[in-house]
This record gives sequence, C-alpha cells and structure tokens, in this order.
Amino acid sequence: MCTTTPVVQDLSGVWTLTNVNRSFSLDAKVPGSVQTSLESEAIIGNIYYRFNDVNYRWISYDTWSYKTTFTKQFESGNKYLLEFESIDTISEIKFNGITIGKTNNQFRIWRYDVTNYLSREGTWPNTLEVLIYPAALYAKNECEKYPYKVPTDSRSTVELMSGEFNRQFIRKAQCHFGWDWGLAPMTVAINRGVRLIEYSTARINSALVTQSCITQSTYELMVKVNLDSAISDGKVIVAVGEQREWTKTVTVTNSKEIEIKMIIEEPNLWYPIGFGTQELYKVKIRVENNDDQAQDEISKQIGFRCVELIEDPAKNGGLTFYLKVNGIPIFLKGSNFVPLDLFEERITKERIMRFINSTIDANMNMVRIWGGGIYMTDEFYDIADSVGLMIMHDFQFACSMYPINKEFLSNVENEIIDQITRLSHHCSIVNWAGNNENEGALDWWPLDELHPRLYLVDYVKLYLDTIYPLVKKMDPDRIFMPSSPSNGVLSHEPYVLRWGTPSNQSFGDVHFYNYHADCMDARTFPSPRFASEYGYQSLDSTYAWDQISLAEDQKVDSELVNHREHHGNGILQMTAQISTHFSVGDNAMKWDNFIYLTQVQQSLCYQTETEHYRRQRSSEYQTMGALYWQGNTVWTAPSWSSIEFYQGRWKMLHYYAKNFFSDFLISPIESSTNTLSIYAINDLPLKKSDQVTMKLINWESTVLNSQELAIEVGPSQSTVVKALNITEYFGENGCRDRTDCFIAFSSNYSPTNYFWPEYFNKLSLSTPKISVSNIKLLDQNTVEFTLQSDQIALFVFLQTIYPGKFQDNGFLMLKGEEIILKWHAWGDFDFSKFELNLNVKDLSATFD
Repeated sequence: MCTTTPVVQDLSGVWTLTNVNRSFSLDAKVPGSVQTSLESEAIIGNIYYRFNDVNYRWISYDTWSYKTTFTKQFESGNKYLLEFESIDTISEIKFNGITIGKTNNQFRIWRYDVTNYLSREGTWPNTLEVLIYPAALYAKNECEKYPYKVPTDSRSTVELMSGEFNRQFIRKAQCHFGWDWGLAPMTVAINRGVRLIEYSTARINSALVTQSCITQSTYELMVKVNLDSAISDGKVIVAVGEQREWTKTVTVTNSKEIEIKMIIEEPNLWYPIGFGTQELYKVKIRVENNDDQAQDEISKQIGFRCVELIEDPAKNGGLTFYLKVNGIPIFLKGSNFVPLDLFEERITKERIMRFINSTIDANMNMVRIWGGGIYMTDEFYDIADSVGLMIMHDFQFACSMYPINKEFLSNVENEIIDQITRLSHHCSIVNWAGNNENEGALDWWPLDELHPRLYLVDYVKLYLDTIYPLVKKMDPDRIFMPSSPSNGVLSHEPYVLRWGTPSNQSFGDVHFYNYHADCMDARTFPSPRFASEYGYQSLDSTYAWDQISLAEDQKVDSELVNHREHHGNGILQMTAQISTHFSVGDNAMKWDNFIYLTQVQQSLCYQTETEHYRRQRSSEYQTMGALYWQGNTVWTAPSWSSIEFYQGRWKMLHYYAKNFFSDFLISPIESSTNTLSIYAINDLPLKKSDQVTMKLINWESTVLNSQELAIEVGPSQSTVVKALNITEYFGENGCRDRTDCFIAFSSNYSPTNYFWPEYFNKLSLSTPKISVSNIKLLDQNTVEFTLQSDQIALFVFLQTIYPGKFQDNGFLMLKGEEIILKWHAWGDFDFSKFELNLNVKDLSATFD
C-alpha cells in the first residue's frame, strides 16, 4: 500500500565498526566517531589523557567501515531516500554491496535515491556500509595535484600544534588539523543522523525560510520549497503562527520549485536579550493534492526583527560599524565560540544549554561562531533564538588561502546552499561572514608577497564570486561581511570591498592581540569601531589537569604543558605579564599558584581592554562591540578561554566578564596627567539614574573618604560623571602615596569596580585568614555560606571539585567583612563533603 506522507526510519543506533584489515571489530554508536567508539570499548585509553592526541593519531590514517543491516517492507510505487546529515569526511557509501555515492565534505547533507537498490523482500536484510578513508592523505593528494602552492600554516606552526598539513584542501573542520588552542584529533565519524525516508508522492526536499524587514512593523516572509519530484496538481499552504495566524495557499502545477511570499503585518517582534521579549512564530509548510490529502509537512520557527549594519560617516573620519536591532543601537558584548567538543557526538543538549546559560549569566548578548570549526546542530540555534542570544556566524574557512578549482568551488557551493537552507530561519543569526581572518591572511606568508595578485584573485573568486551571490540570492536580508576582520564594503552595487589592512580602526571590525605590551595600560589598546577578537592566555584549574595528567606533568615547564602550549612563547608571555603586576618568586611559580596567577592576570587584562572599548561608545571612535577570544575551549591546555573544557567550569575571567559586561557600569581610567576620569556606561535604551558611592580605602581597610555621586546617564551612552586629580585627592584625604590606597566604586546598578593606583608587586600586603561558616543547603542544588577575613584579601577565588558556579568569584574582601555567597551545582553532589572540598585562595598564597 502506497504511503501518502513520508515515513522516516531512523538508522542511527549500534553499527559494526571494523578497520580495513579487520584487526579491530566492535559495536559502535552512530552518530559517533571511530575514536570515541574505540575508547568506549577500552581498546584505547582516554583520548585527552597526556600525549594521546598524538599517540592515537594512527586511527585517522586507517580506513574504517561502519556497517548496519535493517529490514524494510518494499512497496512498489514508493520511493526510498537515504539521508546522512553529516559524514566526516572522505567516504564511500555502499547499499547492499553497491556503491551509491562518495562524500568529501563534512558540512554537506548527503542524500541518495536507493529505490532501485532496496531488497524487494521485506524479510531480507538490507546492508548499509560507509567506508571512511584517511582525511590527511586525501588532503595531501589534493594539494600535490593542485597546479600551484596555496598558502597556509607553516611547517613550524603545524609542528608546534602537533597538527596535520594541507587542511585547506578538504572541507573538514579546520581545527581538526590542530590550532593554537586545540588538539588535532582528525576525527573519523558518521557524526550526525542517518535515516531512510519512504514516500510515494511529492516530498519536501528542503524549505528555505527567510524574512525581509520592510518597516519595523511590516515584514515579507519568503518560503522557497524544493520538492523531491514535480507535483502535477496540488497546492502548498504556508501558515505562520498559532493563536494569531497568517496563511497563504499557492496552487502548483507540474513544478518542483515553489516560491511563496507573504506580508506579515505588525507581528510581535524578537529582541536580543536585555532589550525586549523573544517572540517566535511557527511556520508550517504543507503540501496537499487537489483532494486536500497531505503529501508532506514540515515546520520551522522564526522571529521577526529588523537588523541593520550602520556604516555612517564617523565623528573622526571613516565609517561607523554597529548593529541596530528593531531601531535600537546595540553594543555587542560577548565571546567567540569554538566547537564544544571536537568529537561532535559528545555535544549534548545539556552541554549546549550550559554554555548558552553561562554566556547569558555573564551579561553577554552575542557569540561569534568562528570560521575554523563547524556549523552547529539545530539545537544550538533553537536555544539561542529562544533566549535572545545574537550570533555572528562565519562560514567555515579560517586563516588560510583556499583552492579555487572547479571541483572545490562546486563542493563549497553545495555546502553553502545546505547550510543557509538549514539555518536561515534562525533569528539569532544576525550576519554571515565569508571567513575568519583570510582577508588579513593575504599579507601573512612569503608566497603572498611573491604572488599577491594570484591569491587576491583566488580570494575574490571564492568569497565574492561564489559565496556572496548565494547569500544574496538565498538570504538577502541578512548582513554579509566578506571576512572577519575586514574594512567592510565600498559599494554593494556592484559589490566592491574596501581593500587595505583589516586592522584599520576607521572601518569594520578588528582582531587585536599584543602580548608584549602592558595589558593593564589601556593606552596600548586601539579604539576600533568593533573589536571582534582580543585576548590573553591562562591555564585551566588543577581539577581539570588532574583528569588528564600525572603528578610529574603538573609543573609550569613540564613536557606535557609545553606539548599543549600551541601558542609560541605562550608560557613566557603569561609569566611576563604576571611579573609586571605581581611578585613572582619561587612560591608563585608553584603549579597551583601559577595557575591561579594566570587566571587573575587574564581577568585583569580582559577587564582593562573590555572597559576601554566600552568607554569609547560615545567618543569620537564610536566603538560598539567587544567579543573576546574565546568563550570555550576543546581540551585542557593553556588557552584564551573563560570556560574550561572539563565540566564547563568557569575560570575567574568568566566571573569578571559578568561584571565588565554589566549593562550599567562605573569604569575609572587614569590619564597620563594624573586625572582620574570616572565613566558611567549605560548600554540600555533608557535613561539611567543612580547613586554611586566612591570610597578611598587604605590597605588596612580604613575608609579615608566616602562620597555619594548622584548621576544620570542618557540611553546608550558612555559619559564622564566625575574627574579628579589623583595626586591632590590622595594628599587631601590622608594617603601617603600611591601605594597606600585604592578607590572602590559601587552603586545600585553597577557591580563594584576598583581603581588600582599601583601594581600589586609594589604593595606591602598582609596574609589574611579567611573563614567559612554558616554552610546551608538551600535546595537540592544550592548551597549558601559565609566568608569572613581578618585582613584585606585580594582576588579571593573559590573552587570545588563539584561542577557548578559561584554567585561571585575573584573578589576583594576587606578586614572584618562578611560576604554571604551561594553556589549552584550542575549535578549531583555530596553536601556533607562540600566544606571539605571547598578551596579558598587569595593573592597571599603566592607570596614567598
């Protein structure tokens, strides 16, 4: 009996996994990877343990077979489609022993008509086999047969990262070949779902759903339906919303491609978090025949919003570069996002939720999906839509030039079509960017200098002649940036880039790193329109290192630490920054103390740089964005991240980010003339009045002077609310010199912030004793406790073996001050052992 609507048979589950010579044979989960399957069967150890990133590289150089059998009752007249959401990466697919296709792109959806290959007897098994070949060898072969060299990572860089070569020749996550913050796992995987689809009439092959903002109350919804086969007579119905519904029906005659446009009047709008509600509408797309019988139906969710990139003449020349959402100028605050796990099958909804919740908890409104990783699963974007987290989205090209032969460009074209079709309805995605840093990379390598026009032509061919026309055609209302960073566009019609160094502060966005200058001197930072990358390294906690190392590895200069430090001179750079600001003796260089100091220093570096960018929003520079590198990471190693890989534990930086990204912030900065300017920063579109308390405090915890400042800050503004001469102010209020005092700023709406007149290595500090008392279990997952210190304590940092987050961390305590804090567990924990496993550390622990 013919089916009238598609029937989907999920082929995920347990398959048989073997290598080419059958020396390994085991049951393996699909979706899954060869590496994690071998680990789960104890054939190999923990992939993240010690040097196993290199020890197990042999896995990726073998050929592997995934095989499953299933039964399916064959019905004459029905069609059968096999669909893979993703295969990583070079594979041959066999159905009942016959090769039906080959894959060469991790980012494409692969579909095959298997009607003629299916067993005609329902009781006879069908065999499906996926042979996956070594990606590194494929990339090497593609490189060798290409007519000229294509610039990418140098040999020294690849060797430093314990990585693989020729990544630009294969459409596989570029970070799988190694990066300065990650390992090179070279995953071998069927990493997303597999299904068999049975149908007899028209089936919706894909549906592209986009919106265009006509006015802030009127939108055009565009639905482009692609049917698997032409429908002779029927109709396509699009219904938007549930309680309030817009509907349109289109009659179809002998067509596979149907385009439907609808005008949506006065919908409830979707706003970024902090600026309004996140209204979402279900879009149902239904295909019927003329007898009103359903042929197929799918649904997607959309939010209506106007997103504009404002590039107007700037106050100091050049052009502005910022977003307006529903007419509101928004300062973009957040971090850069890399894959939550390089073994994609381990990215669960729980881990996605934890990351996004951690992002929102830190007062961020945006993440940037970086161009050397992956396009995330639908769940990631669904959650971002629902909470109002904006996404800047790179296409997956990074830090390289790329080939432009016909086969490669065709492959890329199909990748972009698949991903825009899959993702375009997500209101959280505010832009597409062609790549990460490849425009800047045109000047990176000696080959660029030898053949500049050659690689410039290749760049234009890939991003402007191939990718951009697809974006313009398929997703015309979405902002397109040719690269991040770039100087933006000189002209849209025709599309012409504004060529020049992408670090130009007068146009577009910038990526800025300077590890040698003093990171706590704001004068060393640029004043760009938008800082979309910046950062400094730190080490993960001892808890994280304990999971992947031996005691002998836990030294600053150990072989393992050096193996995992993929950024040249990274340990020396961290040590130099710490030495500039803190006393570094033998005790400071002990393992746990050095880790602590790297996290303190990283937090102060990011705070100084981020507050600098935020203060500039109303200045002549009109800076309107700060996305630090990086939010998350992929293993335990020195990195720029604010969240650890192991258990998603927050580093000190993430607690600091919660403060320096606060919607309302008091931020002090001293000029070279000893003038302290006190800024009030208001990111919200409403005027803000506040009462700011400014306290001058000495290192004995005595308040020498306290003032109340009644301030008022206009909407979306940064303004100086008070300026004073530091030398005079200190002298008038009993400070003997700059080492004697500091200033604390607190208010109703701003987190407490500090002005440190001198670096901490110039201070004479006592060693406090911090007590913990009144520990209470408030509910199943929340503990409350009280801290008290007998002396002033700097950078008090709390940690526990249990995964969770503290209400605050990395803070200052005054002598005799009591602080009541909460800790929230992310899972089960033993409350009776909480106090025993609560570690309290302050700066004095690093003193000799």
